[in-house]
Amino acid sequence: MLAEWRGVTSASRVYGNYGYEISDDLRRRRVEVLEKRYGGREQAHAAAVRIQRAFRQHRMNSRFRQVGQTLFG
Repeated sequence: MLAEWRGVTSASRVYGNYGYEISDDLRRRRVEVLEKRYGGREQAHAAAVRIQRAFRQHRMNSRFRQVGQTLFG
């Protein structure tokens, strides 16, 4: 199963599609490693928030365009 791992960076979805989760200790350790990689907890959190906002804005714009095309096609 480890060979099927795709390197998902979200600690809550490391093995998401396989029906099992990693332990809390491993999840916590993974978050610590990611925080260290991205320059500390505060900087990693700020980057994650920025990425999430941009992604949500992108999805909202995409869906708005789809609705507009459906209505005014």
